[in-house]
Amino acid sequence: AGPHKKEQSVPLASILRDLLGIAKTNKDTKKIIRDRKILVDGRKAKSGRMPVGLMDVISLPDQDKYYRMYFDVYGKLRGKEIDKEEAKTKLGKVIKKSASKGGKIKITMHDGKTLFADNNIRTGDTVVISLPDNKITKILKLDNGTLCYIMAGKHIGCIGKLKEIIKTEKSKQKIAKLESKEGEIITVATYLFVVDKNFIENMKKSSIS
Repeated sequence: AGPHKKEQSVPLASILRDLLGIAKTNKDTKKIIRDRKILVDGRKAKSGRMPVGLMDVISLPDQDKYYRMYFDVYGKLRGKEIDKEEAKTKLGKVIKKSASKGGKIKITMHDGKTLFADNNIRTGDTVVISLPDNKITKILKLDNGTLCYIMAGKHIGCIGKLKEIIKTEKSKQKIAKLESKEGEIITVATYLFVVDKNFIENMKKSSIS
């Protein structure tokens, strides 16, 4: 996992003990991590202080347990159990795009990871990457009609279909209008995280509370 913002992440030790119930005590947590039994985004975790945030994948191969992290409608980080195959991929929102030396296009994702990518990718798009090698396998474009998960703000945790993104005279921020089962949602465009059908299907299943 990359450097998630402090207010948007939780230390791995707390995730294992308080959220997923994998460890009962701090001692248990330290032992699990020391024995290298926990993977975060396909790589062995080395410290309980490691920040875990949105869309990170936590794997316990010995127990055949896999979880994808997300924010619920109360803004709390939760773990959604997924299957082994789903745990081989991660969604990353592109928050920055730049040209590196040699003219190659470099993108930065919401979790701090940087990758070389196609110039077709725009800021705001989502990339599906394979784990643990971080290869881009698919691009989810931020376009009208796409499914979006809201990652911040008062509508955090909600999912809707993007209707339009508009500019307002009163604010420098663009506003997004989405259609959901609960009705129209209006939020800040930068809060949108394009997701795929696999993410939607997993969200319909029961979550870890």
